[in-house]
Amino acid sequence: MKPQSFREYCLNRGVELLRDDIKFINTQITGMSQPERRAVLSKYCEVWLSTMESCNNPIKRDNIARRAANLWLLEAHHERENRTLGQGQV
Repeated sequence: MKPQSFREYCLNRGVELLRDDIKFINTQITGMSQPERRAVLSKYCEVWLSTMESCNNPIKRDNIARRAANLWLLEAHHERENRTLGQGQV
């Protein structure tokens, strides 16, 4: 999935990505298969939206949701790397 495609994918789910978000996401999903990317982006949007819904401050809502989704993605990336290293792959 190309950066423009995953921007549209997220936008269609109510998540408006910034240019820096796209760069960060692209870095984290590089090397994943298409089904893995789609699953990760789906969960990323889910984390973003659920955080946004639970935030009481409309001014900070997007930034808090962005941070939660990006932290989730970073953790997921590290878990995937650890599993790959545990299997002897790099």
